[in-house]
Amino acid sequence: MSIMVSMHGILMLVATFVIIWSVIIVRKKNRPDWLKLHSQLVTLGICIVIISCCIIFYVKQQNSYPHLASIHAIVGIIAVTFLLINYAVGVFVVTKVMARKLIHHLSGKITTAIIIITAFTGIFRFLQILN
Repeated sequence: MSIMVSMHGILMLVATFVIIWSVIIVRKKNRPDWLKLHSQLVTLGICIVIISCCIIFYVKQQNSYPHLASIHAIVGIIAVTFLLINYAVGVFVVTKVMARKLIHHLSGKITTAIIIITAFTGIFRFLQILN
């Protein structure tokens, strides 16, 4: 297994922790700059996700592996899509329109669930590759 595949997993793990940290910041709201910190952490997490996706895309291209050929890949694309949509909605939440906040909140919960599913399918996929 290539170091690049390991990098994909490690970066996704880091991104997940960064994004979870940003959610904890929102839940606590115990700092005056919580919204700014939340935004910065989510932006960092998304940048890491994009880099990680580029790495695995490159590995698959270089080795002529099929794209979207596993449950992990399919759920992963769905997770990234939801993450980006939720990020975009979050940008508009700053206007303080309650309906947008509700959409962002619900979308965040759905995104979190999909990320967890993606992580578990990624662990199983990693174990398949090792064997």
